[in-house]
Amino acid sequence: ISTPSNSSAASDVYKRQTKSLIAEGIAWDFVRLIIAVPALIIGFILFLKESLRGTLFLIGVLAAIFYQYFLWAFGWAYNPLFLCYVIIYSLSLCTIILILASLNKERLKMAFSDSFPVKYIGIFNISVAGILILMWLKEILPTLYPNTIPEQFAGVHTLFVQAADLGIVVPYAIFSGILLLKRNLYGYLLASVAIIFMIFMGRAIIAGVVLDALKTGYVD
Repeated sequence: ISTPSNSSAASDVYKRQTKSLIAEGIAWDFVRLIIAVPALIIGFILFLKESLRGTLFLIGVLAAIFYQYFLWAFGWAYNPLFLCYVIIYSLSLCTIILILASLNKERLKMAFSDSFPVKYIGIFNISVAGILILMWLKEILPTLYPNTIPEQFAGVHTLFVQAADLGIVVPYAIFSGILLLKRNLYGYLLASVAIIFMIFMGRAIIAGVVLDALKTGYVD
C-alpha cells in the first residue's frame, strides 16, 4: 500500500491505494484531463447543434466517464472525492439515458448508409471482448487453485476492474458487434458508441503501460 507522508488533498486521494491502482488511476486521470474533458465539451456543443455524429460521440465520451467513476466509487479506497465519484457516474448514466430516449428512430435509419463499415467494426468489437477475456482470465485462473492472490493484486479487496470488464464491457462489445453484423438498427447505435468508449479505454491502458515503464524500466 502506498502511504505518502504529506497530507495534501492530492495525496489523500491516493494514500490508501495499492501501487498498481495508483499507476492505473494516474493514467486514467491523465487521459480524462487531457482528452476526455475537451472531448466532452466538443461533444456537448455538437449535440446542441443537433449533429447525430456529435451526439453519438458525446454518448461514447459519457460512457467512458461513467466507466471510470463507477469503478472509482465501488473499488477505489475511500477518500475525500468519494461523493464526487458517485455524482459523476450517476449524472453520466442519467445523461446517456436521456440522450438515447431523445434519439429519433427514423433519423437513425436514414443516417447509417450502406457504406458504413459493418463487418470491420462488428469484428473489432467482438475481438476487443475476446482480448479482455483472455487478458483477465490469464490473471484470474491461476489463482483459483491453489487459492492464492497474485502479487499485483495484493491489498485489493476484490478484482473490481476485472469484474466490470468481464461483466459489462465484454457482453456489451459482443452483443453490439453481433447486432451490427446483423445490420440491426440498434447495432449501428451501440457499436458506434462502443468504438468511442474503446478509444478512451485504450488510451488509458496505453498511458498506464507507458507511465509504469518510465517508473520501472520494464514494459508489460
